[in-house]
Amino acid sequence: MNLKISRWFMKKFFVSSKRARARPLPELPHDVVLYVVKHLQDDSLSLKACTFVNRTWREAAQPLMFRSIAVTGPTRLLQLEKLATDTPSVTSWIKRLDIDRSLTDRGISIPGSQHPSWFFDLGSKLADKLHNLTVLHFSHVTDDTLKPTPGFFHFISVFKQVKHVTFDDCNFTDPVFFAFIASFPGLEHLRIRNHHRHAVVGPDVPYLFLPKLRSLRVELPFNAFDTIIPFLLWLGGTQSVYTLRSVSFQNVSGTLPMDGSKRVAAHVGDLLQKCVHLEHLALTAVDKNEASRVESDAAFVSHFNFSHNTRLHTISLKDPADGAIIPLLLKTTIDIRNINIILDAPPSTPTPPDGFVENHSAIVSLLETPAFAGVREVKVVNPKKALGAGAGIGSGKDELVKRVYKSLLDTGLVKMVEDSEEEYAKTWGGWV
Repeated sequence: MNLKISRWFMKKFFVSSKRARARPLPELPHDVVLYVVKHLQDDSLSLKACTFVNRTWREAAQPLMFRSIAVTGPTRLLQLEKLATDTPSVTSWIKRLDIDRSLTDRGISIPGSQHPSWFFDLGSKLADKLHNLTVLHFSHVTDDTLKPTPGFFHFISVFKQVKHVTFDDCNFTDPVFFAFIASFPGLEHLRIRNHHRHAVVGPDVPYLFLPKLRSLRVELPFNAFDTIIPFLLWLGGTQSVYTLRSVSFQNVSGTLPMDGSKRVAAHVGDLLQKCVHLEHLALTAVDKNEASRVESDAAFVSHFNFSHNTRLHTISLKDPADGAIIPLLLKTTIDIRNINIILDAPPSTPTPPDGFVENHSAIVSLLETPAFAGVREVKVVNPKKALGAGAGIGSGKDELVKRVYKSLLDTGLVKMVEDSEEEYAKTWGGWV
């Protein structure tokens, strides 16, 4: 909804002609203006659009300038601290901090940036001012830049109102990673992208479980030597499995030679079975890598058993295109209501992969059985708009999919969707 409102606003007040913008607009109640501005994207286009309307809109748009702040070192921290002192109202507008260490990694030297004290200052100097801060995004942060101690995690824990945390391309030892995550007592949504794991033993730091964790989103290619499996094992042993309502995994293919060649799917499946209150599940790559091609689809799917997840009502699966994995997975569900199937047939091939039609025909047959009479909506999604032209299926295969699903398209149960960025983010649990 936010993206739709923002795009409409851009078209109406920024992209429109000068003559159209010159026409005086009727004054809207201040609360209506604030409501619209609240749903705009915090970018330069939104600010310019509001500037073109009138003074009321310009003033209402000021919080957009400070909704998201990037902190890359002590200099930016001092600027933020001075801003909070000189203009106290600004601190109430800040909802997200992006803490990014990538500048030093690219050879750009920032005075004092190699010293971890500014991380401590972030908590000790600003925690009592940033009352509306709910999102923290850490990028390129490592053990070496943190040099964490129990005292560090104490300062981090003062951000009790933080609900969303993202770790993007960070590199931690397991104890530090677990303690870092568990330092946010109000954490509800956790996103992990491109996580790197130190092989060395980390410092001995205390950590607890996440009492309010509701959603987990993991986006990274699993492999044998750079893995997040220890995190899944730790999380599966905590009480957080009873609070999780939404889980999304980008990749569940591959094997782990260092773990007796155990399948990644087995670890993910073990965690999901423990999440007995799970309501929404998204699995992007429910596929077998080359090392496990000899394994049958049924053997691969046996790692997942959703019969324990009696509250699971929405499932999103990215089509592996060449097997019967999706219908086999759906058979293990108990009371599914909404199904999203994201197509992933390579557009460069003149014909669909072997098994493509059979896979989707099996899905249609399954949905026509009494066991799936409670399904309310099935979206068959081509994500090419959201991910680029090379990500979805070609127009020829589009027609093929429509023929396979024709009977259910006619009844209205199935909808063909050419995914937008907003819908794609919604399907895969995007929130930041």
